[in-house]
Amino acid sequence: MDYKTSKRYGPYLPEEYYRQLIIYAFLYTLEMGEMPKFVGVNYLRFDDTFFVKVGQSELDEARDLIKMVHDCIKEREEYEDRYEQKPQNLCKWCSFHKSQGGPCDAVIPKWEPTFKKRKKENYSDIDSSLKKDLDVESQSQFPDFD
Repeated sequence: MDYKTSKRYGPYLPEEYYRQLIIYAFLYTLEMGEMPKFVGVNYLRFDDTFFVKVGQSELDEARDLIKMVHDCIKEREEYEDRYEQKPQNLCKWCSFHKSQGGPCDAVIPKWEPTFKKRKKENYSDIDSSLKKDLDVESQSQFPDFD
């Protein structure tokens, strides 16, 4: 069972989750020596679960998918100029990075928050006579909800 905390994408299982599940089933079969009958995704926020019945065809599909991805990576490695290096904050955990004893010397960019601090409002667009009527410090202007 794979537990997801993200949003649910509708009344169906997205293709990428299906691929994840059949790969889990394939790896489970290799490790434990027996094929699971089902694998599933549980959306924790919604208490909703999707199952995939596992058979030999799903295991074959997962094996072919893994081989295809492996072959694509190997092909890109052969042509190093085609293999784009995109330095990011995650590089510091990569075993290829220089900080981990590897050959990659990518410069890790400095992390900066995506949000910007808002300027303090001075409410200059509100008439000063109206400002006197608004007591923003007091909560008495708001109704109680019990």
